[in-house]
Amino acid sequence: MSRESNSSPNRLLTVGRMSMAEQGVLTVTLLSMLPLTPTHKAHLLSPRRGLTEYQIARFGLKSTPPAFLCRGYAERLRRQGCTLQGVPGFYQDDAGRWTINFGSRTAGILLPAVGLDGLICGMQIRLDTPLRRRDDPPGKSGAKYIWLSSIGKPHGVTSGSPLHFVGEPFAKTVYVTEGLLKADIAHCLTGRSFIAVAGVNSLNGLESALRCMAQNGTKLVVEAYDMDKLENEYVASAAEKVQQIAHAAGLQSTSLVWNTAYKGIDDWQLALRQEEVKENAA
Repeated sequence: MSRESNSSPNRLLTVGRMSMAEQGVLTVTLLSMLPLTPTHKAHLLSPRRGLTEYQIARFGLKSTPPAFLCRGYAERLRRQGCTLQGVPGFYQDDAGRWTINFGSRTAGILLPAVGLDGLICGMQIRLDTPLRRRDDPPGKSGAKYIWLSSIGKPHGVTSGSPLHFVGEPFAKTVYVTEGLLKADIAHCLTGRSFIAVAGVNSLNGLESALRCMAQNGTKLVVEAYDMDKLENEYVASAAEKVQQIAHAAGLQSTSLVWNTAYKGIDDWQLALRQEEVKENAA
């Protein structure tokens, strides 16, 4: 690992990632400091998402802070004995002070990614405004989700693209879908266990996670990507890779399909729940 003195904060330093255990503790501490804005809370409670206040708190969903507060949060963490170097999102500014890589262009809802061990291994941001690149073609929609990362900044590190797990690590069946929030919502609606990948082809670590679950008694992997897999060759190919990885891990696999009026498994399950509520009220 290369080193530099604090007297030259503008030089980039390549640093190693902090251990997941230490990173998890720091992230929980940071999340405990952050609020959830009324706008974000209303979105998560809305029929579009269907979460309860208890579930929002359980998943640690919070709002990103404005940039001018980030140094203060970093300093509070340091005063509590937290080491910031090696944690994705943290870096040193031009004055050599620790801060966090939040800003107005990347404002949104923070979504913790949790590993099979129950530790937070990263954080995604569901952006309030999709982020477009300068070279994106006019018709292309911007990114809706990004990882909290500080790669390319002094003492910063990459987030990677970790898997997210919600449910029971010893479940006989595990569902694989795309999107952290989608997996959380689908778990709440079905009670099933989910592994969420950040993108349909963000499959690094999936085989090792499935092998671990197989040792715990898991038998079946259910690919539950969005229903555009029936029309989009790119998504269809990625969905097939999920089943191939499941077989490589020694597990059986199948593909889940549903009414194409609903894109995601969360949309489908929310519609079923809402229809059930209407029938019970009649």
